[in-house]
Order: sequence, then structure tokens, then C-alpha cells
Amino acid sequence: MLDLKPHNDGFRIDFQGRSILEHTRKHPCLKFFVFDEPRLTRGGLMHTRLKALAHARATAWKAIEKRPDFVELEFEGLGRMALRARDAMLTISFSRYDAAYNGLCVRLVAIAGETAFGGGERYAGRNIKGRRVQCDPRVQGGKRQASSPTGMGNASLLSDGRALVTVDCAAPVSFDLRKSRWTFIEAWAIPREIVLHAAPSIATLIVSAAAKRNTSIETPDWTMDGICLTVSGGSAELSRRVHKALDSGLRLSSVLIRDWQGRSRDRRSTLHSWLPDRQAYPRLEDDCAQYRQAGIHIAVPFGPALSRESPLYEEARPYLLPSDKELSLPDLWKPEAFEWVKDSVRKRLLGLGVSAWLSATGAGPVLARGYGNEYAELWAKANRQAIRDAAAGDSAAFYLRPGWGDSAQLANGAYSPWGAEQRGRGADKVLARGIYMGLCAGGAWHGELRSTGIRSLAGREAFMRRVEAAAIGPLMRIGDEEPYWNDKGIMDHLARMSRFWTALKPYHAAVADEYRSAGLPPLRHPALHYADEALVSSGTERYLYGRDLLAAPVVKLGSDLQDILLPDDHWVHLWSSREFRGGDITIEAALGSPALFYRAGSPWAGLFDSLRRALTRFEDPLR
Repeated sequence: MLDLKPHNDGFRIDFQGRSILEHTRKHPCLKFFVFDEPRLTRGGLMHTRLKALAHARATAWKAIEKRPDFVELEFEGLGRMALRARDAMLTISFSRYDAAYNGLCVRLVAIAGETAFGGGERYAGRNIKGRRVQCDPRVQGGKRQASSPTGMGNASLLSDGRALVTVDCAAPVSFDLRKSRWTFIEAWAIPREIVLHAAPSIATLIVSAAAKRNTSIETPDWTMDGICLTVSGGSAELSRRVHKALDSGLRLSSVLIRDWQGRSRDRRSTLHSWLPDRQAYPRLEDDCAQYRQAGIHIAVPFGPALSRESPLYEEARPYLLPSDKELSLPDLWKPEAFEWVKDSVRKRLLGLGVSAWLSATGAGPVLARGYGNEYAELWAKANRQAIRDAAAGDSAAFYLRPGWGDSAQLANGAYSPWGAEQRGRGADKVLARGIYMGLCAGGAWHGELRSTGIRSLAGREAFMRRVEAAAIGPLMRIGDEEPYWNDKGIMDHLARMSRFWTALKPYHAAVADEYRSAGLPPLRHPALHYADEALVSSGTERYLYGRDLLAAPVVKLGSDLQDILLPDDHWVHLWSSREFRGGDITIEAALGSPALFYRAGSPWAGLFDSLRRALTRFEDPLR
């Protein structure tokens, strides 16, 4: 499996029959650095380059140990590098280096003529071969590479569909792919490990990556019982909105109470108190119990920031990181602070009867203090352990924004905002984020629907098209509360798509089980199952939901027709039962009936066909 081949001036290491590392004195495979502190831009992001105060190149070397599944090398005056092989996975780690080093560069051998994808949301759908890309959203993008601190970063690189590299590092990581023959991995800390998966297919690569990561989180059954809506304004408004949704025919599984913690003294921002606002929600515990009896669960936003205005602040002070700002963070590196956060989750969320929460770990004080990656993982770990300790794994869920490293796998998934500004090709880009994050072993993902802008006809239609896309995925959730409630067409459309989505519950459960057991993401690029599919984004995003549903949501506003390239298989159009054998087609995709196909040989074909018979055609009163 591992083959170390010395030569006069260095060595070569092969894995799975392909060269992965080459080293000579003139062209070393490894460099260590002492970096200065990162400089911040006016916007609070890190500059793309660090000043190197010192560096050392690997030169003379010797083999400490050599076996078919393990090689350890020592570089004179530098440190050791160990390579461990197991099946399709190779793990590279470093030891015995000078503690002053806080960065490194590893040079891997690239696949000839490769295409490359990865780096997170910023580069979704784009072949990044020939570029240097920064994977961490806390780092400023270069020209035309706008960065977003809440965008999901991912230090993963998919090469030609045959190799997947992931870097386990708390600090920013970049991939330099400007040389045709080499891939340079640059890290602003010493990675815990670099993992390379090599296999003949993308699906095998992702299964191999899942064996390394934790994808065994249970999906609570209730999350598949309907849509999640967002409300605010107190208990009376909560009741009014819930009854309005149910009277409109929506299938409702949960309600996200956005303002459960109240507002700050100046009323300008949310109060991060970790406690319910007793003026607005005087009996939140009773509300949670009452709605749960009716099959509706309560969800809340809950992030790591704690306000000085919170009654909990004095209790929390010994566990907080030093801060002169209004918001402080628990010092999760301290065991006692970690346990205090776990206890807070058990008492102040699960103890209230809250069933789900959303954590934004990529913005505000987390970003400003540069804690993003490692802090996100620690926060996810504390939340997951609290759920486990309370024996609530089959009934509680939490979601992260953004997901990094193992944090998304510790949560029930990660999400991206999907707002009115994403119209036309912009809607494609949001879908591409989830599809390509899954392609690079980024885990489960869903789009958080935003209804802002629906007062215009174009914004209204864009929102309904996003709802249709969300209905062909693992979670339907609206993240804001603009008054779509009074638009009968939108409410009727929401009701239809929520009934459609809920009717797919057995299939949702099967897709979730496959993710948990094999690591295959719910939303899948067609190349995962069809080897002749091009990896580069086609411009109109098609995706598989699970193995058997193929969707191509409409993003061109004002059109009821959709052009789609079907993979080479036997497909049935869900709404008309027309059959196709692959290739370019144009299909009707009126509002309420998105372009959707299922495999003719699917074990779920009976379920899919029943949806066509059960749902009446949607008619928008404004069209």
C-alpha cells in the first residue's frame, strides 16, 4: 500500500499505485515556518499573507521505520513525518519539531491534467486548479474573491474525482494549485494531521472520509414531520402565527422563536442572555410542552456569545475569555468552562423543553478574536455532549453556521442563508454551496430560506422557487418572518410544498440513515453515482437528493420550462409519469411542480408515484 523509494538525492512515496510525495534537497516536500501575528483588514478579516520571521527546509533525511502500512521519516534538524495507510486512507502527521514553528507547507504530487474543487462555499462549483485559494472565511479574499465570515470554509480538496485531501487544522489553511505538477498545502499552524483518500470513484472517497469522521448523529424523527417557521413578538404572537399556518394547510413540525432572549437595553440588537425573556414569553416551559403535545417543537437561536447585560454574566465570569466588549465567549479550552456550557445547554435549553437550536459560530466575537475553526469544533462538541448526557439524542437537534472540520458532523448539519438577493444565477450559487460541500465530504447541509423582498413580483416568485428547492432536501426551514402570511398565493404554495415534503418522510429517513452509516451526503452531485458526469458546475444546478431523486430547481424567473441534462439512467418525471433514458430535455416546471425525476428502478418508486396522485395542481392567483 505504501511504497518508499529512496534515490540519490531524496525519495518518492507511492500510495495506491500513485506517487504522492517527492523530495530532493533542491525541491523539498516540507517546510516549517515561524509566522508573525496575522494583520487585520479594516473589515476585521485577516490578510491573505503572513510575514515569515524564520523558516527551515527539509533536507537530509532517514527512514526510522518502514512497513507496507506505515512509514516514518526524520528530517535532520527539523522533525519527523509519519504516514499511516489503512485501506483507501493515508494519514500524515508531524512530531518532534521545534515548538517555535507555527506553520508549514507540504508539497504533494498532483494528478496529471487534474481538475480540483474545494475550499468551501467561496469556491463552490469552480475548478480551482491554477489558483491559490484560502479555505478559511476569516481570511480576506484576493481580487474578485469576496470573503464572508459566516461562509463555510472547508480545508478539503477533491482532485480529479480520484483523490480527496482534508487538513485537520484549527488555523487558516490554503491550497496553492498554480503549478501543474504540484499541490502545496499551506497552514498557519501545525496541522493535527493531513488525510488523503485515494479511490477510483467519488462515492468511495466520501465513504472513506466518513470512516474517519463522525457521521453517526441521529436525525430526530419529528424534524421530518413538516416545515420550520420563524416567529417573534411574544407568546400571543407565537400562538397567532401557529394557528394561521395550520389553518392555511401547512404541515408544521417546529417554530423558531427568534427573540426568545429579548432585546438589549437600547432595543437595537438581540440580547445574548442565554435565558428566556420573561416579559415576552412568561411561561416558555409551558409553551414548549403545550406545542410539543400538538406535534410542534420549539427551536431557538443559541450561540456562544454572552452579553454583559445577562443575569447570568456574574455566574459566567470565571468561565469567560477576557474581553472589553459587550459580548464575551466561554473559554472552551478550560475543562471547567466546557462543563459549564454543557450544563447550561442541559438546564437552559433542554430543561425548558426546547427541541432544537441554531448556533452561528462564524460571526461577531468568535470571528473578531480569531477563534473560528477550533472554537467552532469545541462549541459543537460541548453541545453534542450535552445532548448525549441528557439522553436526548433522538429528540434534540442543533445546526451550525458555518461548519468547519468535524463541527458539522457533530451537529445535525450546517446551513447557508438563502435570501431574496439570490435570484437567477445567484440561486444556483446557493445550491452549489451545499452540493459541492457534500462532494468534498462537508456533511449534511440545508438552505435557510429568507423571504425578504417578496413584496415585488420577482422577489415573490424567487421565494416560491427557493421553497420548491428546499422541499427536495433534508430540511425545510424559513429563517425570517416577513409578512408572507397575508399572501394567499404564497401560503397555498407553502402548504402544498410542505405536504409534499412531509409525504417523503420515509425517504428522508432512508437518506439520513445512509448518511449516518456510509457518510454519503443528502444532497449529491450527480458525479457521485454517474462517473461520466462533469464535475464543473453546469450553470443550472442539478442534484440528487439521496440516490433516487434528481432535481433541477427553476431559477429563471417568469419561466415554466426547465432545460435539464439527465444522467444516463431510466428516469420517470414525477408529475407526468413520462419516462426518459437520459440526455438533454426540456420539461414543464410550473410553480408548485419543480423539475423532479425518480429512477424507474427505485425501491421508492411507489411512494414517488403516489405523490403525483395525491397533490392537486397549484394555481397562483397573481399569475
